[in-house]
Amino acid sequence: MPRNKDLSAYTALVTGASSGIGLEYARQLAARGANLVMVSIDREDLDREAKKIVDTSGVSVETICMDLAQPEAANKLYDHCRQKGIQIEILINNAGIFSFQEITRTDPKKIETMLQLHIGTVTRLSRLFAADMCNRKHGYILNMSSLSCWTPYPGIALYTATKSLYQSVHPGFGLRIARLRSRSHSRLSRRRCHRIIRIKTRATEIGCSVRSPYDNRALGSQKH
Repeated sequence: MPRNKDLSAYTALVTGASSGIGLEYARQLAARGANLVMVSIDREDLDREAKKIVDTSGVSVETICMDLAQPEAANKLYDHCRQKGIQIEILINNAGIFSFQEITRTDPKKIETMLQLHIGTVTRLSRLFAADMCNRKHGYILNMSSLSCWTPYPGIALYTATKSLYQSVHPGFGLRIARLRSRSHSRLSRRRCHRIIRIKTRATEIGCSVRSPYDNRALGSQKH
């Protein structure tokens, strides 16, 4: 997709869109004219940031407060879009949770949350929306990975393992559907990661303050 392509004819779905990198993706997409479906577990932040985007860019924004770490979350989100007649042209799988702790000391609930959120939901959303994109012979999927997926590191072994899936399963998935002119990529700090949508994110500004609502959820203090 060209760097300055007008996206006013597109609708983009962004998960983890209430803060951090997901919010910046939403802002940049809206600035280029794309209508949005913003998904997050944090209702208060989600509604506040969505209103700011509408006021600034004038695009249409649908907000969905949903716990994407639930097994049926992907199906429910996909069905919601279908029932409302929302055609997703751009899918940004960004929602995630970070943990810096040895696996043996990690709360089992947090392990389950990370596995479902990073692997189960991302894979199912990619599969569901990619099928529609293939039928239309057009669409874009971006799955947020991490540089840590290349090198296992003490303290983030579980996080690294979940992110490495994107570099094994999803490239093959992308090659398979590329024949139908739909695009699927994992987002990494490499030149090839920008092939999908050339969105400039202010990583240097937001990288140190990224907070996932799932950090609290896994310990039983989830916001609703």
